[in-house]
Amino acid sequence: TLGIQRVTDAGIDFVVKNGGASSRDLSAGHPMSILLSQGKYVPGEKAEQWRGEGHAEKIPLSQLLDKIPRYTITNMVATKRFAAERSEGGSEERILMKDKSHMTEVVQQTRMELENGQVDEQELESSISAYRFCPDRMERMKGGPDSVLWERWEWSRADAGDCPEGTLAWNQPVYLLPH
Repeated sequence: TLGIQRVTDAGIDFVVKNGGASSRDLSAGHPMSILLSQGKYVPGEKAEQWRGEGHAEKIPLSQLLDKIPRYTITNMVATKRFAAERSEGGSEERILMKDKSHMTEVVQQTRMELENGQVDEQELESSISAYRFCPDRMERMKGGPDSVLWERWEWSRADAGDCPEGTLAWNQPVYLLPH
């Protein structure tokens, strides 16, 4: 699970904690997909689902830092600090929280240091990685139990052609069958 920080003409920007499986997989350039669901699938309402396929590119954290909620920064830095205390040369993967009280102290201390400008850029960079999801295909479905047909649209990447630097060229969207 990740939080989208920004959507631009160039892609969908997000952050992950450095050092875990997600940041390693993203750095390796593996193909990836995303899914965003919103709304309610109940009578009288509609649900909307966006699906995308593509890859991620690492971007400088400084490009997103002012978009990331403070609680996200605080918790990613605090988690790295807590993991460093608990790590004995092993993996950071899925460290158990055996001492919630101490983790709470680490989060509170990190929050105060962040608010007072005492968390330096190096620690931020070692705790958080920023990426841009660059889609090759996007699909949007919208409907509900009362819908006769779901709306289903697909966008696919076009050749770059005359596309301005830093943006993505797209073919015209196509309307697909609902299933």
